Amino acid sequence: MIALNHLNLSGYAIMHYDGITPWAFKRRLEPIFKLYEIVYRERNAAAFPAKELDELDVQLGDKTKPKYIALLAELYADTPVLESGYQILSKIYHNWHEIITGLPSELQPYIDTLDPLILPYRKVDEEGKIKFKKEFLPIAYWLGHIFDYKSKFLKKEERKDNWDAYRLAEQLQVDVCPYCNRQYTNTVIFTDHTKNPLTYEKIIRPEFDHFFPQSLYPYLALSFYNLVPSCKVCNSSLKGQKEMDLDKYMHPYIEGYHHLMKFRTGIALEDFLKDTDMEVPVALKTIAAPSDEVDRAVNTSELFKIEKIYKIHSEIARELFMKTTDSSKDYLKKFRLESPKGSKLFENEKQVYRHFVGNYMAYDEFHRRPLAKFQYDIAEETGLLQFIAQLK
Repeated sequence: MIALNHLNLSGYAIMHYDGITPWAFKRRLEPIFKLYEIVYRERNAAAFPAKELDELDVQLGDKTKPKYIALLAELYADTPVLESGYQILSKIYHNWHEIITGLPSELQPYIDTLDPLILPYRKVDEEGKIKFKKEFLPIAYWLGHIFDYKSKFLKKEERKDNWDAYRLAEQLQVDVCPYCNRQYTNTVIFTDHTKNPLTYEKIIRPEFDHFFPQSLYPYLALSFYNLVPSCKVCNSSLKGQKEMDLDKYMHPYIEGYHHLMKFRTGIALEDFLKDTDMEVPVALKTIAAPSDEVDRAVNTSELFKIEKIYKIHSEIARELFMKTTDSSKDYLKKFRLESPKGSKLFENEKQVYRHFVGNYMAYDEFHRRPLAKFQYDIAEETGLLQFIAQLK
């Protein structure tokens, strides 16, 4: 897994907060909570406060407000659920900024506080899907409506000023899945300049993995640091609804394992040059001393099946061995030092590497092209990396 902590994540988090707050907080959470507060305050009264709710001025449509009042009427007689719902909505309402922009470690306390309130009403059906008990459905509905990831955030709208998954992905510019560093996760939005106002065709974008699964933690469905751009294989096929723990797994917005684990073939260059048809196996090796950090790295790589998947890229490893021959080195040395016209063809080692390996050399650029870490590690093993660094 490659890290994304070199990006301007705190700045993107604020953009994300500013983008979703007008609809998720102002038009959904705030009016719901105001109605709920009245019902909670009058929970011991003889009658449901229908008139007071009806007279309250909140930003809800003529059809939506009666529906919400009816749901509150259902909860009114069930004191335990009414209490749990109030504690949940109150916690979210008063900590909105932190829930949307908080670092992964700062989100954990909200899980610790809110999950015990939800857990008694959560169940798993015969197909393994998480469901809620009937008495809790109004609360579950509101949480889904407030943190509307599927219907609102993923909606393809023609206006570009509407903040959504495409806009977030466009700002992040993470072009490769950080979990596997194999699949492209580009964002493409086509602007139609023939229309006034301009319209935007949103073509492709990465999937967003909820590091903390939204099925378990619906109140984190729109949290910036819980939305990791990723490929479909890593997000849906491998990780799925796996319950994550920061003490057990790495989070790409915080750290990566480039310095802890390296791709290796175990082949000496001299042996390969004697038999260029030999098999080139690929393995992911731990190169650091045992530690909690290493344990998280190993757990994360195993979750995403990195070593097993990368075995199919042995031919690329072979190519890097072939590029480390004496003839290749002579070529690099000649054109690094002088071109046929007497000037340098490559100005620095990054340019040499990009030309010869076809990928990015700097760790903070590994998110820009697939297999960047893999090719870097193998080039290091063959000695190609060291040779390029020595060119003057």
